[in-house]
Parts: sequence; structure tokens; C-alpha cells
Amino acid sequence: MKITILADHINKGDSDISLAVRLKSLFETKGHNVLFHALNNENIHYCRGCFDCWVKTPGECVYKDNMEIICRDMINSSLLLMIASLKMGFTSEVLKKAQERMIPLLHPYMSVIDGEMHHSKRYDNYPLLAVVVKTEADTDDEDLLMIRKLFERFALNFMTELVVFATENEDAEMICEEICSYQPVKL
Repeated sequence: MKITILADHINKGDSDISLAVRLKSLFETKGHNVLFHALNNENIHYCRGCFDCWVKTPGECVYKDNMEIICRDMINSSLLLMIASLKMGFTSEVLKKAQERMIPLLHPYMSVIDGEMHHSKRYDNYPLLAVVVKTEADTDDEDLLMIRKLFERFALNFMTELVVFATENEDAEMICEEICSYQPVKL
């Protein structure tokens, strides 16, 4: 399986680095091809909302920065793993900035999915989504439920499904095993 990991904050010497690096190592040990992006160390502009990626240069953002590579890595992967720090009860600005720049991966055209309007697929296949959140000292179950629902909606809009939602307090080996053992439901 090809896996793209997007970790929002990786700094040398941080204790946070251990989870992202540990998961990457575990996936590689199991024979998976892992592409790793520490978003805070990447050159990524904020989306300016111009919609040129839909109208003038379909599928391509006007900014020529690292999101070109990240989007290419993601769309060619089987799984997208986001490791997200919570800041004031929400995901970090670094991850949100990257998520907003993923819009060229969809068409501007709309489709009705389960009675709701959503953008149409630009590509045949989209990676499954797994999310591991780094909680704050005051994060409670209600906060985690809200964040999970936000990522479920992101997955729906990104034409995929959220297959794993975990916190950094869970064992990395268990998170890796849960992701690797996921079997999509055949309808």
C-alpha cells in the first residue's frame, strides 16, 4: 500500500516527532511505501479563493509551491494519514491551510450524494483517510466527537471515507494495525 502522511507540526527535539516517525517506521516495516510531509516545514501558500484551479488552470493551483507535490503524492496513494495538532479545540492552521489547497483535486461541478450537493470527482480513485489527533490538556470527548465529525465531512467531500480516527494517546502499533487491517465494505 502507498501511504502519504501529512504531519502538521514536526520540529527537531519535539516529543511530537516520535508519533509521526514511529508510524512511518511501522508502515515501512510492514512493507508499505510511505511518503512523509512535515507541513510546517513545507512551502505552502494560503488559498486565495480565486478558483483559478477550477476555471483557468483546471486541477492546478496558481501557486507553484510544495502543495503540487503533496497533492500528487496524496492522489496517487491508497491512504492519506493526517496527524493533526489541536489548537484551541480545532485542528492547527497548518493542516487547515493544506486542506484548503486540496480543492484542485475535485471538479467545480456538483453531484448529489445521499441527498446533498458535493463536488464531483476529478480522479477515479481517492485515498482512504486516517486521522490521528494530538489533544490539548483540556480536550474532552465532546471535542473529539466534533473533530471526528469534521473529518468525516472532509472525507465525504474528498470522495473517500474516514477509516481510522485516533488520538496520540493510543498505541502506535495498534493504530498501524487498525489502518493496515481495514477492509472496505463491498456493496
